[in-house]
Parts: sequence; structure tokens; C-alpha cells
Amino acid sequence: MFEGVLLAACMAAASLPTPSGPVGSARADSRSLWEVGLTPSLGGVLTLEEHETLQLAARTAALELALRKRDGGMLAIEGRWAGRRVADQELHRLRFSFGFGYAKRTRAFEVMALAAFVVEPWAILRDGRGHRPPNGTGGPVGPLVGGRVHLSAGVFFRPHAAVAFRLGPYLEATGTTFTGIANGRPIGANDIEDELLARLGGLEVGGGLG
Repeated sequence: MFEGVLLAACMAAASLPTPSGPVGSARADSRSLWEVGLTPSLGGVLTLEEHETLQLAARTAALELALRKRDGGMLAIEGRWAGRRVADQELHRLRFSFGFGYAKRTRAFEVMALAAFVVEPWAILRDGRGHRPPNGTGGPVGPLVGGRVHLSAGVFFRPHAAVAFRLGPYLEATGTTFTGIANGRPIGANDIEDELLARLGGLEVGGGLG
């Protein structure tokens, strides 16, 4: 929903006197080289079912910490919860990702692209107890691993010289497979009414505000 950008380094560089000459300029530039951004977001995940139709797989809430250079290069780590409840079953997914990207900022508008590695533990609860759907291989079902591509755009609001907020939509595509299975494949878990609860693994599309 909003991105809080901490510009303490920039503010410090602006408030301190800068010595004349190349040394002073280099110190000022080094102090204002990085920005730190904390981005909460809300959204959803869509996935393909057996009839090749997109269905809601989970609702999501995420928090991302990004380190952005003044030239636009950035590093980001993210934690995201995704979940859904159907009848007596609950799906809980906790994704961790680390990636690299680039953010182009023009005045109060920013466009950002990011590619990241993903690890996503998951669990299905039935009547409050853990439940694992059959995997068809007899092997253990581990967390999902894979990658994601994330695109976002937003408008900045700056109430203070050292603080900015951003509001805008995001869209991402994630491809994952299971660990602990020789040939990773999507796994479905049905409730007692045969309504699809979750389709894990494979290609997913997500979006929301962040």
C-alpha cells in the first residue's frame, strides 16, 4: 500500500557543512548514495486450475525491505504470508525472497522491476491439525523453491524532507516447484465438497497494492 523511504543519510549530508574541494564532494556523495525503503502490501495470487482457468489461490500480505542506490540499482528482501480458508481447511504459506532490481524515479513517480529467488514453506490445516495432500510419489513434500519477477509503479508523497510514502499497483509472476520430489508438480487439496482449496507449485500470477 505505502512505501516509507528513509532518507536519513541524505538529510545528514544536507545539514552538515561540506568542505571545499574533491574530498568534501566525495564525502557528501557517499553519505547520500543509498536510500532504505520499507514497503507493506496487500494482494492476491491467481493460479491455473485443471480446466486452464485462473482462480484465486490465496490472499496475501507482504513486507519488503529495499536498499536503493541513487542511480536506481536496488537490493530487496521480502517476507509474504498467503492464505485461504475453505470449509474446515486452511492454507498457510510463508514466502521469503531475495532479489536484485532497478527503480526509475521521475519527480513524484517511480517504476520498479525486480527479479528474486524464492523459498516458501507451506502448511494445510484441517480442523486445526496439519494435513498433507498425497503427492503421488511416496516422497516427502518440502517447501516450494523457485523465482519471481515483480513489476510495480507508484506515486510519491513527501510530508517531510527525510520521509516519503508511495502508493501504487504491482504485478508479479512466480514459478516454483517442490523440494523432496523428483519431478516437481502442482498439488491440489480438496475439501469435503471437492472444492479446490489450493494448487501449489507451478506458475502463479499475483497483484495488489504496495
